Amino acid sequence: MLKDRVGRALTGQSLSYETLTWFLEAFEMTDTDRRHLREVYEGRHTPTSEIAHTLRSRREMIRGQRHRTINLVERYDVTDGRLSVRRTVHTIRAIEDGVDIYLFNHEPEASRIEVAYGGQLGQSHEYGRGLRSVEIELDRPLQKDETAALEYCAVFDRRSAGLTEVRRAAFARAENVDMAVAFTGRVPRRVWWCVWADHLDGSPVDEKPIELVNSATRRFVRSMENTVVGFRWVW
Repeated sequence: MLKDRVGRALTGQSLSYETLTWFLEAFEMTDTDRRHLREVYEGRHTPTSEIAHTLRSRREMIRGQRHRTINLVERYDVTDGRLSVRRTVHTIRAIEDGVDIYLFNHEPEASRIEVAYGGQLGQSHEYGRGLRSVEIELDRPLQKDETAALEYCAVFDRRSAGLTEVRRAAFARAENVDMAVAFTGRVPRRVWWCVWADHLDGSPVDEKPIELVNSATRRFVRSMENTVVGFRWVW
C-alpha cells in the first residue's frame, strides 16, 4: 500500500498533505525547500519566487565562493537612454572561517566601482571569457555563519549607451533578491523580466512582459541559484 501511495505521488496522480509531509521528513531538505514545496502544494507558489539551474555552462571563476547571500537589494538607474548607475545593498553570510573578501562581478561597461559601506576596494580581475570583477575587502574577516552588510555601486559612462538589459548572476543560493530599474527622461516602449542561461551572452531562456509604474519596475525573487536574472527593454 505504501509503494502504491508513493508511486501515485511521484507520477502526479494524487498527493495528500500527509504524503507530502512524509517526503519532507524522509529527506534532508533546507527550510527554503520545505517552504517551497508547501507553497506549491497549497497553490501559493509564484513564478518569480524560486529560480534555479538555468546556467548551461558555468564560466571559469577567479575563486570559489565562500559565502551565501541572505539579502540583496539592487537598483538600476537609466537616464536619457543610458545606464548611469547600479546601486547595491547586500548582506552575506560566511559558510567557512576566514572570509575576508567579497568578489563583485560587474558589467564590462562600468567606468568605476565605489564602496560606501562595509569594506574597501581591492584588486580587479578579468576572466571567464569576458567577466570582470573587483574585490571588496571586508572591514573584518568573517567566521562561519557571521554576516556582513555591504553597500556598493557601479558607475557608468557613455560606453553604456547601447545597453538595453541588466543581468544579475547567482552561483550558490541567494535569498531575498529585490531588483528594480527606473527610467528618467527617455522611457522604453516595452520591458521584460528575464532569465538567462549565461552571464553575458545569448537570448533569455524565459521572459515575461512587465508594465512600468511611474517609469520604473521591480521584481522580488525569494531564492535563486545557478542562474542569471534581470530586465531587458526596447526603445
